[in-house]
Amino acid sequence: MPILFLNFYFWKKSCMKNIATIILFAVSQVIFAQSTFSPPPPPAVEREAELSASFTKIYDAPEKVAEFPGGLAGFEDKIKNNVDIADFQTEHGENTFKSVVSFTVERDGSITGIKATGANEDFNNEIYRAARSITNKWKPGQYKGENVRSRVQISLMMNFE
Repeated sequence: MPILFLNFYFWKKSCMKNIATIILFAVSQVIFAQSTFSPPPPPAVEREAELSASFTKIYDAPEKVAEFPGGLAGFEDKIKNNVDIADFQTEHGENTFKSVVSFTVERDGSITGIKATGANEDFNNEIYRAARSITNKWKPGQYKGENVRSRVQISLMMNFE
């Protein structure tokens, strides 16, 4: 009988170890498992509920573009009338000059950030000076009914004979 009791004792002890191992394994899977919880998606934002026009953003294509009194032709005429052709020198007998003038029309109609780019640096400097000397205010561009800062780019070509 003592041998039978010892066998039952060892068998009971090994079963308890197996059960304890299985329970420990199951608990560790619950504790260290990755969570599958994901937060709900953010609420949808309607396009009409966007913020109003920005005070600092420069719009390249506002709903209503900036206008010069007299139109772009009027602005080009003012520049052509203010250009002093005696101040720059021609290279290789050139008599046709091209320049692209870009600037920002502010919310109050004034212009800032004037840049003139083209092949002839003297001509670009003269166009810059002429554009800066124009005191007429532009009618600013509009976005959602509000005046906004907008970018304007004008190509100029002048032929001197």
